[in-house]
Amino acid sequence: MSLRPLPLLLLIAAVGCRKPKPAASAPDAGGVTCPPTETLAAMIREPGRTLHVGCLAYAPAYFWTAAALSYDAATRGRPRLQLLSGGPGMSTSLFEVAPIPTDSVEELIRGTTDLDVVVRKPHGAQLVRLGVVGRKGVAPRVQSEEIAVLLRLQAHGPPAIVWVGGGDGVTVNDGCLHERTVEFELPFKTRLEMVSATRSRPLEGGPCPAPSSMQESLAMKAVPLAKGRTLPR
Repeated sequence: MSLRPLPLLLLIAAVGCRKPKPAASAPDAGGVTCPPTETLAAMIREPGRTLHVGCLAYAPAYFWTAAALSYDAATRGRPRLQLLSGGPGMSTSLFEVAPIPTDSVEELIRGTTDLDVVVRKPHGAQLVRLGVVGRKGVAPRVQSEEIAVLLRLQAHGPPAIVWVGGGDGVTVNDGCLHERTVEFELPFKTRLEMVSATRSRPLEGGPCPAPSSMQESLAMKAVPLAKGRTLPR
């Protein structure tokens, strides 16, 4: 997805004795909403493939961005992750998000009973977080796993993948439910920081580990996505 320039306010000067036209107003960032899920799905749906879509209105800019995970409906294999973006007065752009760990995504798809695609905005500008989240089990023992893909938006080119790995997750062992959350930051746009926190609570009355957190710097190498295409309106 290309980070498109924000709309500019155009000041129209008076010509002769004509009254100047009022300046055009920029769209309200808080008013930008994602298209309905079915509308997004209809743009890219393919016969024989199961499709999951998630979307985020990317304030304070004036656009939305969405992620779509599709895979073979019969085998639950051959996963593909795509990125879409659009907004008021804008065309919709589509990018293939690659490379991703296809084997790990297939394993997640086949090993869970409930699957979601989520889009989030990490701390700091120019980052988008795509997450493939799988869940299994029955409450209160629902376990989950996320494969996270971090993208950096670029003003004059396709987004670039800067990191792929394990994100949020919930596991159950030793009579405790362990919840892991992961946040990312891009300080000064030069390094990637990951802060992970784990909290545990008992399911069977036994003692559980105390909360813990950790911050670490991650190796970051930007891999631009292939040039995208514009979808017909």
